[in-house]
Amino acid sequence: MNKTVIITGGSSGIGLFAAKCFLEHGDNVVIAGRNKERGEKALAELNGGEKAAYFPCDTTKEEEVQQLVRFAVEKFGRLDVMVTAAGAARAVKIHEEDYEGWRSVMSTDLDSIFFSNRDAIRVFQEQKSGGAIVNVSSIAGICGMTTSHGYAAAKAAVANLTQSLGVTYAKEGIRVNAVAPGYVKTPLIAGLPEERVRAMEALHPIGRFAEPREVAEAIYFLASDAASFITGAVLPVDGGYSII
Repeated sequence: MNKTVIITGGSSGIGLFAAKCFLEHGDNVVIAGRNKERGEKALAELNGGEKAAYFPCDTTKEEEVQQLVRFAVEKFGRLDVMVTAAGAARAVKIHEEDYEGWRSVMSTDLDSIFFSNRDAIRVFQEQKSGGAIVNVSSIAGICGMTTSHGYAAAKAAVANLTQSLGVTYAKEGIRVNAVAPGYVKTPLIAGLPEERVRAMEALHPIGRFAEPREVAEAIYFLASDAASFITGAVLPVDGGYSII
């Protein structure tokens, strides 16, 4: 049976590549993002026809996440998978941070996970047919960072929440897992000085950055029936970064 999938942050980066993976496997996909122009452009790029939809949503807003979930269920009849790829980082050390900046990071990288996970689980429980959640954490949540302290703290909380929910709802057939990517090849990284890029690549034993598609494939696996005995896992997709 084809599944219905919501992907927050699905209009760009890892989220967009994840949407492509699910569509290639015949699933119904709703991508969500704040920027309507970017979302509609991403939807056109997906070229998924009736199996793909875009819903404008600020995942830091409780009501908008509730509307997103309702939209997916009304359009496709059910919800089977929630992927939370929305996020943002601030390269600020804690002694330079103010509360407004701290709360902004926590709202985007943690509160949005709370809303998305909670509302998906409620639908899964109503359907009584299980479901899967894949959260996007980060190696920053495993190893910490010398900058972006708020981001690292939020991603560590996402990892712990994933583990907690994974064991709490396992008996209901609801699996909750996460990926923890290392540095991923993005336009932002491509714009950095070559010397900086080489130094960052060297942090990964594999010797390069991840392609967005590689992280997306890990997300698809954790959401698929092939991972039916996996829950509460935080899977590093980091080329060995978190080990050394």
